[in-house]
Amino acid sequence: MDDLLKEAIADAKAVRETALANAKMALEEAFTPKLKSMLSKKI
Repeated sequence: MDDLLKEAIADAKAVRETALANAKMALEEAFTPKLKSMLSKKI
């Protein structure tokens, strides 16, 4: 039973890390064009 709990916690951490990485990539993809256009307007 203990091993099952440890595995579940490890899986949850892996899922969380994957979700965070995906969210980070999605944010970068969403903001990069806007940031680039803002920077190019200032130059």
